[in-house]
Order: sequence, then structure tokens, then C-alpha cells
Amino acid sequence: MKIDLIKDKKKLILLFLGYSFTPSSVKHLNIDDYGLCVVYDYSDLKFDYEILKEKEIYLIAWSMGVWAA
Repeated sequence: MKIDLIKDKKKLILLFLGYSFTPSSVKHLNIDDYGLCVVYDYSDLKFDYEILKEKEIYLIAWSMGVWAA
């Protein structure tokens, strides 16, 4: 998995993208009160949980991201 922390805040949206999507497809989102972490490219299923410590997490998954999440 590739992980891109776009914006870091206490409330974090953890977004698992679908097949062939990249972070550029969601970087334009204007989310003021939330951080955004994008997960994509599921060729390797290792996930670094360190970025999730002490966060209020909201999980969103799309397409192949549902499987990976």
C-alpha cells in the first residue's frame, strides 16, 4: 500500500481509493476541520499504523479500496 498524508489533524479521514485512482484525484477537496490520509496501490498490503495514533478516524473506502480496508 502507498499512503499519502495530505493534511494532518486530530480528526482524520482515512480514504482507501479504488483501482487506478491516485491521490491527485482527491487533493482538491476542501476539508477544513478534518485531516486527509489517502491509501492506494494495493500491490503490497503493509500498512503503517503509526499515523493513526491518537486520531479520531473516519474510514471511507471505494471500489478495490473496500477490499483493502
